[in-house]
This record gives sequence, C-alpha cells and structure tokens, in this order.
Amino acid sequence: LIFVRNVHFVSTKFPWGEVLILGACFKTSITVEIFSPFETSCLVDSCQQTPLSQFIDSLSFPARFWTLLVSSCFQNFDGMPSDKETLRSCQKEELTKMYAESRMPPSMFQPRVNCAGFLLN
Repeated sequence: LIFVRNVHFVSTKFPWGEVLILGACFKTSITVEIFSPFETSCLVDSCQQTPLSQFIDSLSFPARFWTLLVSSCFQNFDGMPSDKETLRSCQKEELTKMYAESRMPPSMFQPRVNCAGFLLN
C-alpha cells in the first residue's frame, strides 16, 4: 500500500508502449505503508545470486523497495523485456547499484532483522 502526495501524473504514449509518469512537486512525499520484500524474491534467481540481487538483499525494506523501483525504471528506459535480464546485465546492475548507493543514506544499509529478531543478512 503506497500513499503519494503532492504529485501530478502525465499519461504518455510512445510507439513501444504507454507510460504513466509521476511528476514531483514541492514537498512531494511517497509513503510505503505495506510492502512485502519476500514477494520480490521472484526477481532473483536463487541459483545465481548476482551482485545486484545481493545488494538488494542487504538493504532495509524501504530501501529495497526504492531500489527495485529504480531497477524497474532502468529496465523500462532501455526497453528490456524482463527483470531477469536486468538483474543479470552487468552494466545495468552496476548502474542501479551505483545510483542507489549515491542516493541512500548509510542508515539504509543496516542489517535487516525479521519479526522474530533473527538477522537476515
């Protein structure tokens, strides 16, 4: 469940598809009330952990959600058809990781703990 405030939406049509663009305004806020990072595991091939998937696993839940959105944006920008291709592409992997690291505070890289108190990293 995501709440978005002080934004505007622009619906655009391109030859390759239709996109809804979220435009930020003054004091734009995005609040994630409910997010299940466990459902994002379908993006990660458990047999082949890539540096990007390991990086995503190291993040706190809000940072993980944001990084998955960034990865999705890079995927859509380049017109790539699947999440697996994005996760396995070294260039996009490094681009996503570098961008995320440059935009997130160090507190987002703290070890994650599940509801039972066990360390997840």
